[in-house]
Amino acid sequence: MPPGLTWVGFGDAVEITGTPDVGTAGTYSVDVTVSDSSSPTQSAHTTLQLVVNSGGVTTLKADFEATPTYGKAPLTVNFTDKSTGNPISWEWDFDNDGIVDSVDQNPTYTYYNPGWYTVKLTVSDGIDTDTCVKEMYILVANGIYYVDGVNGNDANGGTGWSDAFATIGKALSVAGDYDLVLVADSTYNERDLDYSGKAIYLKGVNHNTPSDPNARPVIDCQQLGRAFWFHSGETEDSVIDNFVIQNGRAEDTYGG
Repeated sequence: MPPGLTWVGFGDAVEITGTPDVGTAGTYSVDVTVSDSSSPTQSAHTTLQLVVNSGGVTTLKADFEATPTYGKAPLTVNFTDKSTGNPISWEWDFDNDGIVDSVDQNPTYTYYNPGWYTVKLTVSDGIDTDTCVKEMYILVANGIYYVDGVNGNDANGGTGWSDAFATIGKALSVAGDYDLVLVADSTYNERDLDYSGKAIYLKGVNHNTPSDPNARPVIDCQQLGRAFWFHSGETEDSVIDNFVIQNGRAEDTYGG
């Protein structure tokens, strides 16, 4: 019998009362033996299946976090279970291919091949299950380039913050498929930025103002055109993340 529950016999009936403790959801086998007062005594035995649910205390909900979520291959990622509802089992699919890669609660996984990865976690409390899927959650990059509008120079190689490019356009011209371009918080007076069909992850970061988690790079088109020009078969693998775009003007298609 799980903690928090008691049972009392009433003639040929059994009453179970109480509230199960948090974390005791599951299926329990309860052995019951009854006997009478005849001589000789006669008895009977049976096993009952008692199902205890969460009682509405906490709803089972799958969730997780990971760190880091991007970096160069090979990339080792630490996953942390954030599920609620007292799950007792975990099934992780780190590349959403339908194969369970780990049953640990907080696993570590290493990605070796560049690309975007969708991650799925399915949890169970012994009765119910729930699944959380995070699309394109992990980027394993071929290479990383850096852009800093304050301290960069397009004559640099873009291989680090001390060697950063000054413009986003320069980085996009150099980067290739599944490269990561980190852009420092600054204002960039650029327009018609062109991915040229490449699967590049362009991510704004608060490099120049690390004390402000909301600091983001700004692309100011100065009313002269669109910020980006998508015209070469770009797909969902061409990503723009964490930017402010202002003063854009597009008079035709393929951008904004």
